[in-house]
Amino acid sequence: MKIPKVISFEQEVEVDVCAEDIAAALMGATDSPRACLLGINNCAAFLKSVPDDVIAGFNVAQRQVISDFYQTVAQRFAPPGAPVKA
Repeated sequence: MKIPKVISFEQEVEVDVCAEDIAAALMGATDSPRACLLGINNCAAFLKSVPDDVIAGFNVAQRQVISDFYQTVAQRFAPPGAPVKA
């Protein structure tokens, strides 16, 4: 007589995940509000972790492009009726 058995095991492995892999995963994570909030939270954590000396190393044009982008994004997420900042 044969009795089917399922055997489970755990194996610890190390994998390399590059920034491009993470960015690609975030780009595909817009299918639900929860996934979007998780992605936004991860982006916020990354932005908060950028050291001030790295930001200081950006040139004026780079800083302006980034600033303009985030102001536009902030307006998209502003609550309805919130004043629009110039």
